[in-house]
Amino acid sequence: MIIACPACSRRFEVSDAAFSDGKGRAVKCGGCGHKWFQEPLSQSVLPASKRTISDITAQAKDRTRLWSWLFLFLLFFSLFPAMLVLMRQQVVEIWPASKSLFAKVGLPIILQPGYFQFQDTTWGLKKEEDAAVMRIKGRISYSPTKDVAHAVPNIQVSLYGDGKCTPQSWFSKIVHGTDQYRAKNLCLMDRWNVQPQDSLALPGEVIPFEIERKYPEGFSQPEHVVLDFLVA
Repeated sequence: MIIACPACSRRFEVSDAAFSDGKGRAVKCGGCGHKWFQEPLSQSVLPASKRTISDITAQAKDRTRLWSWLFLFLLFFSLFPAMLVLMRQQVVEIWPASKSLFAKVGLPIILQPGYFQFQDTTWGLKKEEDAAVMRIKGRISYSPTKDVAHAVPNIQVSLYGDGKCTPQSWFSKIVHGTDQYRAKNLCLMDRWNVQPQDSLALPGEVIPFEIERKYPEGFSQPEHVVLDFLVA
């Protein structure tokens, strides 16, 4: 162990055996000649050099553990929004109330084929005076597994035609999914949402619909008209 002279602060290394009986000893400083009674040092107190190394090691481990948890925390909260966007279909199925939250931030939910189906859909572009009118007609069937009424979902209309399309951005793929028509060099000419006139569908009911939209004269005939159901 190491002891220090109270008068000149000179340090001396003393064998632990000198205080093995737990009693103090009268000691004399070899530097200044000062005498004092030295109480035995606690055995739990280690030499300064060993204590310093131990403390540094423990502190390093604590810092490493802290930074690891901080990294995992930041990683989770940075990826969490992206996970919500990519899995919003599943989130809405588990938590239906979340559909309004996604709609508010511009992330519509496309309903997968299920209770509602499109039937006998026809479309055509006709010229009328100084405009071109797109007319889409068809029927919506509602066949639930349970005998319950349901709100009729909105319809998303997408027009695709030939043209030079810009590649779909990664953000658009995340929000809307991969656009299979753009991959075939068919451009998205227009897209809009329509609210059907009937707001409630009864089990087994077939609801007719008709959609019209005017365009400037010279609007090109689309190659494909795609209809999707949006969460109401």
